[in-house]
Amino acid sequence: MKLWDFYELERLGKKDKQFLKYINSMIDDDYSIAEILDLIKVSGICFNPYSPNKHTLFDKVIKTLEERFPNESKEIHEFTQGVSTLRYLFLDFFEERDSSNLAMIPPRRRLLSFVLALEIWLGAQYEYTRGRSLYAVKEVYPFVVTLADGAGEKLIPVEQGFDHARSVYDSIAENASSVMRYLQLENGPLNTAQTPSMNQVRQARDHIQFFDTFSSLMSIEQKWRFSKTKVFTEGNKYSITHEDKKFLESVEAARVRFRSQRNKWYADFKRAGFTGIVNPNSSLLAPEEYLCEEEAFFSIAVTEFLHTHDLNVRCLDVSLSEWVRAYTLIQMLSQEELDNRFNERRVRPISLENWTLTFTAADLKKLFVERGISEASSEIIIETLTFNEKSKDLLDCPIVQNGKDHLFIIPSIGNAIDPAMSLISLLNKNQADISFKGQGFEDDILQKFSDQGIRACRIKRNDNGDTFESDVIFELDGDLFIAELKAFGQPSSIRDYYSLMLKLLGPQQKISADDNKRSAVEQLNRSSHYYETNIQIVTKELGLEEGWEPNNVYKIVLTTAMLGEPLFKENTYLIDHSAFIRFLDRIPPAFVIGNKGYAARIPEFEGEITTEKMLKVLSYSPQLQLVEKRIRFRNVILNINNKTVHYSFLEDMLGDFIKADKEVLKKIGLKEEEIEALKLNNA
Repeated sequence: MKLWDFYELERLGKKDKQFLKYINSMIDDDYSIAEILDLIKVSGICFNPYSPNKHTLFDKVIKTLEERFPNESKEIHEFTQGVSTLRYLFLDFFEERDSSNLAMIPPRRRLLSFVLALEIWLGAQYEYTRGRSLYAVKEVYPFVVTLADGAGEKLIPVEQGFDHARSVYDSIAENASSVMRYLQLENGPLNTAQTPSMNQVRQARDHIQFFDTFSSLMSIEQKWRFSKTKVFTEGNKYSITHEDKKFLESVEAARVRFRSQRNKWYADFKRAGFTGIVNPNSSLLAPEEYLCEEEAFFSIAVTEFLHTHDLNVRCLDVSLSEWVRAYTLIQMLSQEELDNRFNERRVRPISLENWTLTFTAADLKKLFVERGISEASSEIIIETLTFNEKSKDLLDCPIVQNGKDHLFIIPSIGNAIDPAMSLISLLNKNQADISFKGQGFEDDILQKFSDQGIRACRIKRNDNGDTFESDVIFELDGDLFIAELKAFGQPSSIRDYYSLMLKLLGPQQKISADDNKRSAVEQLNRSSHYYETNIQIVTKELGLEEGWEPNNVYKIVLTTAMLGEPLFKENTYLIDHSAFIRFLDRIPPAFVIGNKGYAARIPEFEGEITTEKMLKVLSYSPQLQLVEKRIRFRNVILNINNKTVHYSFLEDMLGDFIKADKEVLKKIGLKEEEIEALKLNNA
């Protein structure tokens, strides 16, 4: 798979002349029409999903290609047809949305109507996932959302539909921010002076359904842009096919592994038992005291993700313990509000105050300070966690502005927060300085080698003004291993995973002559060449005999980001920290179900560590082999504007709660009776 630096291409795409000049230079350099069309697709100039009719630059580029590739008209035509089909797909969506009941809501009431509809929708769904009866939920919520069978005739009991219900809840909680952002741009800031009617709130529910559809379309657009996906139409039927399924499977595998890692930590935390001090009103930060038992886990998870054991480390000028405390407090206040609402056993009147947590900025700051967060940090936290047009989503930034000095939190969103995951996402989004993560990463790896009696060290040399640094270098069975360690954030989308591949493997071609960025593989090749040429430096640093020469030299790029596929480029193995550390610790991957662990016997994880065993794990780790058995494509039909969209998406066959067919269980080597209704975590 060829990678293009889409960041640079997006920058070029802002100026028509620069982009056209670059395309012409590629043609002059004898790039094929297939390569150039692939680059154009990745660049993002083909069309804007939010404004499908704006495509002036794309038209200019296609005209250039037609003039310079007169014998490739068929391939160019097929490409433009695919782009046109995608545009029409989005235009159909906007036409259907604009003709819906949403248009009947007065513009100044649309944002507030959606906020209230969202909280009612999610609140009712939350009570459903808690096993509340439909009758009890209807006593509190003016409308109720439940799960039904395929024909929509029979309600699905929560114990049968929990996984799906929870995934729907989480998806809406994550994606509601896009609707909020759109409504703010289209209709202005929140207006609480005009309270919407119940009918308008009911109409605003359509935003949730429409955004669910739009989210599916955006997923299709991302797959088309970053992988070999084709879109075509026949009559009233749109069809999407994936020619590069491996890349998409890798994106999903990485996502599943990342979530599973977090779930495993939680299972380990619960099994180990909690011994800390819990005080819901505490002004002492972790690890001295915790507002709740979960705050202890959130603190552990954050330090694991960031490879540090110090909660006093500051990110965005706020300590990690203060960030965790703020998110935990928001979650606790939201949970308390949901409980109080349900216990009232009445439908509250429609207003922002009745269905959200409202504060003045001063009141929220006071709450934070009372729970141990400094005044200066409280101000930074409130500003950073307040949702705006640049925020990733409401789970990262759950505080919403209401006028100059007033704020509110949507309780069902606040309750859905995972403080550890939200904080990591927030730090990535704000490009926080987490350089300490790299140091902790290196120290962790070196300690693991020491525990196994393997000679390892880090080396840094300056030579004629150039610096050559190797994060970890070690000797095993007479072979030399040189490793580059990279502390990258975990990708959460197709675009993010493509970006991770760029950082690790490098682009097909550098766009700008001034681009001096090196991929992880390029950096490793540079340092490896230096130390292979100057092997006496390695011999001295590792304490080996003078004149020692390695039998073989192997290169490894080790990253903190979970990978979804085995990678090998330019004689370099790429593997993630989780898989590599487990190999060093001699802990084979396993499925943990309840209090039982199921692990296949893996020879590479038994006995002493050898080069042969290590190379097998580097080539194709058992963690990847296991997770690949969990995911598969599922076909879906989407209805838009009296037309159908036929596409497929990847899903985790097992999920958090096991609901697997015999074929799946056979693949992972488990018996059906062993796993019924038990929680699953993939180690």
